[in-house]
Amino acid sequence: MLSLTILLMHSCAKDLGNYSYQNINELEISNWQENYAALLDIDTLHINPIITSTTGLNDTTNYEFRWVIKEGSFKQDTIGKTANLNFPVNIPTGNYLLQYRIRDKNSNLTFSKTANLNIATPYTRGILISGVDTEGNAEAAILSMVNDTIYIKDLLKNSGIDKTLIGPKHFFYGAGMYDVHKQMWFTSETGSYYFDRKTMKSTPNSTLQNFLLPTDPIDITLEHLELMAPQIIDNNGQSGDEAYKAALSNNGNIYTTFTSISFGMFYNPVNRVATNIDELLPAAPYLMYPIGNMSSLMWYDTKNDRFMNIQGFLGVDHSTYPIDQVGDVFSWNLQLEGKKLRYAENTFNKDGGFNNGNTLAVVEDSQGISNIYKFHARGSNPVKLASYHVKPIALFFKQADQYAFSSTRSVVFYTYQGRLFAYDYNPNNERFYEFNMLLDKSISMIKFDTQQNPVQNSLYIATHDVTSGGSLQRFLLGNNPNTVQLIPITNAIWHNLFKIKDVNWKAERY
Repeated sequence: MLSLTILLMHSCAKDLGNYSYQNINELEISNWQENYAALLDIDTLHINPIITSTTGLNDTTNYEFRWVIKEGSFKQDTIGKTANLNFPVNIPTGNYLLQYRIRDKNSNLTFSKTANLNIATPYTRGILISGVDTEGNAEAAILSMVNDTIYIKDLLKNSGIDKTLIGPKHFFYGAGMYDVHKQMWFTSETGSYYFDRKTMKSTPNSTLQNFLLPTDPIDITLEHLELMAPQIIDNNGQSGDEAYKAALSNNGNIYTTFTSISFGMFYNPVNRVATNIDELLPAAPYLMYPIGNMSSLMWYDTKNDRFMNIQGFLGVDHSTYPIDQVGDVFSWNLQLEGKKLRYAENTFNKDGGFNNGNTLAVVEDSQGISNIYKFHARGSNPVKLASYHVKPIALFFKQADQYAFSSTRSVVFYTYQGRLFAYDYNPNNERFYEFNMLLDKSISMIKFDTQQNPVQNSLYIATHDVTSGGSLQRFLLGNNPNTVQLIPITNAIWHNLFKIKDVNWKAERY
């Protein structure tokens, strides 16, 4: 037994002498985030990890690097093979898993880090701008507000339309229930096109005719979009009613649709009456409706100078004459009054208890005397609220280039030859104001915000001069009923723009 014990001890001592240990090089990766975000075609993703070696082997030639993005369970792509990542973001928008791999060439061991990567379009949120470039052509831009505010210009020039447009009108987002409705529309005097909302690309064939299926003898190639309703009404991109949509063409035709049935297609126009179904009555370039909830709307017949009703959108192929009552404050039939419509604007004015908003219109008689009509423009049963006679103290009112009505006060702003005026039409307390804080520049646009933050009802003013180009500034309308005061909003002024025609808010809800 003693001999066996000695033999075993000798054997163990010999085995211990056969083992040889060496340190394994391990890597630690720091300066790393769990989440990264970037904008498509705008950002370059810069990531500079710090690599620490436990054996001091810091020469990068000893390692092989790989940056991989994964989408789902099966799809992955390599976007870099260097220690640091400098990746111009050109992959589709979406959520990815980003993986950073380092292989030690000596040990063949691989170390890795992962993070979530969100790629978004810069066009998801921001102020859409239509206007005129330095050459006098129509152009589009966006003040992107996804992260920091970024001015992205020449959207029309870079869209792929390959056509020079003249006379810009509107640039807006057609929010809706289905993706087919979610297009970016640019309208002008010489044509209107829709853009892909994520890439801002378009084609010469991206026109209204792709959505028209009339059985009437209408040449749809001549129909270009003028306006579309309903509009966006809050910061997150909610619209007045996603179940309905109306489109007004450059020829004054109005098409309506019930989106859950038609999937965005428009059929025969409704700007006609049942007693003469073959005659299309040209509409003025206004769609009047409660912007908080558009279940019906009104329009203006330019042939007969009268307001018209569209009582609903499902199965409707004509319009109706709204009925006047004895003692009404005004008539829907302006022709009987010897008047014509000059302007109409939907607001969030809540007079009469109509929380979804009222419409204000400027009408004018043959003597150049103006009135302001206020009404609730629900097509099923419109309600007349007031008529205000515009007094002579409101200088240049009838010659105004544009108007902008406040939702919260009885105040209308207007411009004439690039100058800014305001008129408080509160009966028996009418007042007139001229604003001189922008005398060094010409005003190209005024518009109250009923889209991004309607509660504030702030006023956008766009100015322009040859030297510095265009600017856009946002003001708050003061609440003092005894005066009209515009208060500049801090950090809400943008310079070096083109000459602005119109602005609209865009935000997408996913």
